[in-house]
Amino acid sequence: MPAGEHVDGVRRRNLATILDFVHHGRAASRAELTALTGLNRSTIAALVAELEATGLLREGEPIASSRVGRPGCSPIHAPSLSPSTPRWMP
Repeated sequence: MPAGEHVDGVRRRNLATILDFVHHGRAASRAELTALTGLNRSTIAALVAELEATGLLREGEPIASSRVGRPGCSPIHAPSLSPSTPRWMP
């Protein structure tokens, strides 16, 4: 197997893992995904961005806080499970 195929397979497996965690409600932020998967923050950021670009995930606004420092983790959700997503009735 060429190295490119192996790397693509790993990327696809990581994308599927992230989707699984988010769709089943086991992760709601990049920080939680990092802890659950063991992947580094930059890898999680790239994978979440890829899934967001395809419309499979949506990342919310950072959580406001009165504390000093970086804002809290943005919630990540599956658009089809979002309470704000319109449901079309036949």
